[in-house]
Amino acid sequence: MYKYLFSRLVRRPGFYFAILLGSLITLAQVPEILNIGNRLQTSLYTHWIESFTGSPLPQIYWMVFPLLVAIPFASILRSDQKNNYFYLIQVQGHSKKYMNRAFIMNFLVGGTVGTIPLMLNFYILATILPAIKPNLVLDGDGNITINKMSLTIFPDLYYSHPLIHVFLFLFIAFLVGGLLAALAFSIGMWTRSVFVTVSSSFILIYMARFFIPLSDDIWGSSVIPTTYANQTGMIHGISFPLIVFSYAIFMTLTLLIFMRGRRRYAI
Repeated sequence: MYKYLFSRLVRRPGFYFAILLGSLITLAQVPEILNIGNRLQTSLYTHWIESFTGSPLPQIYWMVFPLLVAIPFASILRSDQKNNYFYLIQVQGHSKKYMNRAFIMNFLVGGTVGTIPLMLNFYILATILPAIKPNLVLDGDGNITINKMSLTIFPDLYYSHPLIHVFLFLFIAFLVGGLLAALAFSIGMWTRSVFVTVSSSFILIYMARFFIPLSDDIWGSSVIPTTYANQTGMIHGISFPLIVFSYAIFMTLTLLIFMRGRRRYAI
């Protein structure tokens, strides 16, 4: 089943389009970096796209992130219904197996597509800027401090082992990408509209931004996936336990929608 799903993935133009669009956004930062006067004294870790770039590009990337991760594979069920493959699966009694594999595959694809542009940005900038460790006095600027009001999780790791900190946030981006792709796939089981399927995570994220108050505390920064996935994208501090709790809630709701939807197609 996974072999079939992978063969479907590599033939879908949306897979390459999402990676291309995401990469164009993140690599648009390169000309900005090249215009920096003294690049030899500018740290890679404080200027890659998830750090304090002073550029609107990170906001643009995380704004379209829910769409990027859903475009490649979230609508695979509708595609297989149109070509009658899914109905053949139903007749054979393998619809549950198909749904489970498609859900897992969609999670992995969403995470991968969401992370590749970030990795590409970091790699390209690593060929331009030196990997100087951030300095708390020179680079902290009161934002990433070693206390609970820091604008990133594990701020001590940010200064002591910045590369590990970058990998940590790439992993978080992968998990968030997988979550939002899985959410779109699950919602897609309840609608025949490809547009609704692909845009569902995007709409829900911005509904959450509207209804969750962004007060002057860590709450607003710790519950929106596309906010806490950004290394320095927080507003009033960040809480790692709240991040874990928020992710668990989003994933639980996603699984509930998926399992109820799966029952609809069982024969």
